Amino acid sequence: MNRRQFLQGSLGATLAAPVFADIMAAQAPAPAIVASAAPRKLVLDAYSKSLQWIRSADDVAEAAIEMVCGGVCPTVLPYPGHINPARVTLELPAFVNRLRSHGLRVTQIKGPAIVDVSEPNTEAIVGAAAQAGCTHYSLGGYTYDLTRPLALQLDAVKSRVEKFVRLNQKHKITLVYDTAP
Repeated sequence: MNRRQFLQGSLGATLAAPVFADIMAAQAPAPAIVASAAPRKLVLDAYSKSLQWIRSADDVAEAAIEMVCGGVCPTVLPYPGHINPARVTLELPAFVNRLRSHGLRVTQIKGPAIVDVSEPNTEAIVGAAAQAGCTHYSLGGYTYDLTRPLALQLDAVKSRVEKFVRLNQKHKITLVYDTAP
C-alpha cells in the first residue's frame, strides 16, 4: 500500500484531514501582523518518567525547574511511574497540584500502553487528567502486521479511535498519538 492509498483509506483520511486543513490554511495569504501581538512563548515540559528515581512531586518540580523546564508531563504507570493507574483519581490531582504550586504548568499526562477504552483504568485516567486541568493525554500506540492486509487492520483501529473520540468529548480532553513507544 502506498502513501496515497493509505491517506485515502478509512483511518488515514480520518487522521490526515486536520493535517491537510492546517497545510491549506498555512498556504493561504497571511493576515496582517498586528505589531502589539506578543510572540508565543514555548515551554519545555520535563517527562517525569525520565526522573523516575525522584519520587515526590516537590522533588520532581525542583528538578524540572533546575533543568529550566516550565512544565512537567507526569507518568501514570505502575512503579516506577509517579502515579499508579489503579489509584489515579487520588494520586494524579495531588501530584499535579504540587507541581503547579511550584509555578510549573501541567497540561498533559503520559499513561500506560492502553489501546482500547475498555481496558482497566482507562476512563479513570482520562477523567482524572481532565479534572486535574490537563488538556491532553497519551496512552498506547498501534502496530500493524505487515504480513496481513493493512486495510482491515486500519478499520479495526478506526473503531477503537472512534471510542476514544467519544470518551474525549465526554471529558473535554484530547488524546495525542505518541509515535515513540
